[in-house]
Amino acid sequence: MFKNYLKTAWRHLLKNKRFTILNLIGLSTGLACTLLICLWVYDELRIDHFHKNDRRLFQVMENQPHEKGITTANGTPALLAATLKANMPEVENATVCTPPSWFPKIALTAGNKIAKSTTVFAGQEYLRVFSYPLLQGNAAQVLQDKNSIVISSALARTLFGTTNATGKTITWQLDQFKRVSTVSGVLDELPAGTSTSFDCLLPFDAFREIMNITALDPQGPFNTFLVMKEGANIPAFMQN
Repeated sequence: MFKNYLKTAWRHLLKNKRFTILNLIGLSTGLACTLLICLWVYDELRIDHFHKNDRRLFQVMENQPHEKGITTANGTPALLAATLKANMPEVENATVCTPPSWFPKIALTAGNKIAKSTTVFAGQEYLRVFSYPLLQGNAAQVLQDKNSIVISSALARTLFGTTNATGKTITWQLDQFKRVSTVSGVLDELPAGTSTSFDCLLPFDAFREIMNITALDPQGPFNTFLVMKEGANIPAFMQN
């Protein structure tokens, strides 16, 4: 019986060739679009999920009232991360950072080698909040010294010809500010699913010093990220 149905359907398709072609084109286009949408959704769901603390990782947003209502933005004061870590027991780790898009590529010099680098100025706990892999260095220590610098393995090979770069010095310049920093860590290649791409990390303390940001200065806007402790009541925390 089923075989007869197939024969009948096949004859109908051959008899109405224009109808068949139009339907095949529509079906193929629909399937292709569905596949592309599925691939796009799958890729989006993978973004930043490689971080070890992904489930407890949050970005602080700020509500800004104005005459037409309230605008929510990701810009926060420079010292908010340190303040929350010191005063809110629910916070396990906190970091401030500058978005990579803030600056043109910073010039780095080592000996006679020069490179341009996409740079993030990051708080001391940046690599404890985010799980970017290190080839060299301790994630809890590499940004402790304001005169340190963490570079990518590709940048290390460009400047030194090797990824064994810890302890070596690099001169970097941001506008008229010029400093010498010691390599404290070397990053492995960033995971493909990251939403933030950069070539090196510089301590936010160095940026604070350059820009003369003090404890009384609410200057911003910067990005603030938190890792909350296991079992923390997030809705209650948001009300504080």
